[in-house]
Amino acid sequence: MPLDIDYSACLLKGLIGGIGAIPGTCGSHPFDVIKIRMQVKGDKLADAVKTIYGNPGRPQNFYRGFFPAIEQRLITRGPMFLASELYTQLVQQNTGL
Repeated sequence: MPLDIDYSACLLKGLIGGIGAIPGTCGSHPFDVIKIRMQVKGDKLADAVKTIYGNPGRPQNFYRGFFPAIEQRLITRGPMFLASELYTQLVQQNTGL
């Protein structure tokens, strides 16, 4: 039985899935920076925030390593959504669901 896979839909879902991870990363990255500081240096929460914020205060310090984090999300989330769409199509075609 030949498979009728819509590859463009799979690629589109992969692209949308990768791009869709960006807003979540924007919101969660500062908390990851604080968490990592606390884990590595053993700082308390307030000390970690003060150290990262620095003197003079620079809020952008909370976004150190942001672009590698975005790249990682694109590389991992995109293929995950692509594979999900591919297998969804396969199951629908082979089971009639």
